[in-house]
Formats: sequence, C-alpha cells, structure tokens
Amino acid sequence: MATKHNPDPNNPTSKEGKRMALELKHEHMLAEAKKAAEERKRARSVGDTLQSPKRGCVGRGKPRGRRGGRRQGSATEKNMERLSDILSSCPPPEPQKSSASSWSFRQQKASERWKEARPHHLQCLLEKEAVGHPLCGLCHEPAVIRCRECLPEEWFCGDCDVLHHKNQPLHNRDSLMNGFFKPISPTTCVVRVEGGYDTIDQACILPTVKAPQLLL
Repeated sequence: MATKHNPDPNNPTSKEGKRMALELKHEHMLAEAKKAAEERKRARSVGDTLQSPKRGCVGRGKPRGRRGGRRQGSATEKNMERLSDILSSCPPPEPQKSSASSWSFRQQKASERWKEARPHHLQCLLEKEAVGHPLCGLCHEPAVIRCRECLPEEWFCGDCDVLHHKNQPLHNRDSLMNGFFKPISPTTCVVRVEGGYDTIDQACILPTVKAPQLLL
C-alpha cells in the first residue's frame, strides 16, 4: 500500500519544496507590505490632526500660508454678503392657498386683467370699422361695396359688384356710403349719382334647387 508523500518546504532539492518555499516567502512579503502601508496611513492621519488647528490645507493637503487663508476668508465673506443681498431683494413666497381660494384668486386676477385690456380691444374693433378710402380690387376705382365672403378681394365699385355678384347674390355685402358701413340686401345695388352715390333696386335671381325630372 502506497503511502502519501508530504513535501517539505525546507528541502530545496524537491520541486514541491521549492514551490512551497516561494509561496511562503511571497505571503510573508505581502503581509509586511500591508503592515507598512497601514503604519504610514496611521502616521499620516495623526500628523494631519496635529497640524489642522495651526494652519489649513489647500488643494491636496498642502499647508497654506497666512496670507492665502486671509484672502480666501475675505472672498468667502464677500460671497456670503452678495448672497444675502440677493436673497433679501427677492420677494417672499406667497403662502399656499387652498383650491377654493386659489380659484377665486385666479378669477379675480382674470377680471382685473380683462378690465385693463378691454379699452385696447374696443379701440381695435373701432379702428377695424373705419371706412377709409379703399379701392376696387378689380378695376382700382373708388370702392363702395365691401363683401365679407369674397376674400381677399373684398372691395368693389358699383359696376364690379353687380357683375361679380350676379351669380352669387347671397353674399354678405355692406355699402360704404355716408361714412359708415350699412348692410344691403341682394336686390340692392349702389350707383353713382350727382354729388355721390345712391342705392337702387335691381332684379336678382335667387339660387334655387333644380327640380327633379319627372318620368312619364
């Protein structure tokens, strides 16, 4: 029965002994290096603790002079003063309101804004209704008819209005006589007379539905 051979690390003649000796030596060196690193780290922390009350550190733990500390302290104080000035200039936040009070507050603000903007909108509407001196979009004569449905050419003289709306009598038309707009019916047209313009009646065929053809 074969017996198990246990290699001796102190025996340099065997291969197993050499390998085990190298492994033990490597482990011993690692332990010593680890121990030395821990001692250096402990000594460094103790040195920083002793030096911190006397002088500060800048950058990567390097000591700084007395002038550098004063400059940095003055800059910090100036920044704090500027920050306090900015905060004091800002208005304080409004207290949060409930949903009901917030809704009433928004409605009140909307009403106030509408009262402020209403005169401007009214003025815009009045300026839009100003007659002015438009020209016909077809013959460039002075216009006397405005059609709300013939856009973008909405201005017509009397003759062009009759020709253009012969097949479209139901358009929404206004006359420009007497300095203001006046709605006119499909059976009314504007003609030139002595001293200005006047409205007269005209024959107008209104559009109807075509009668269905009767089968006999």
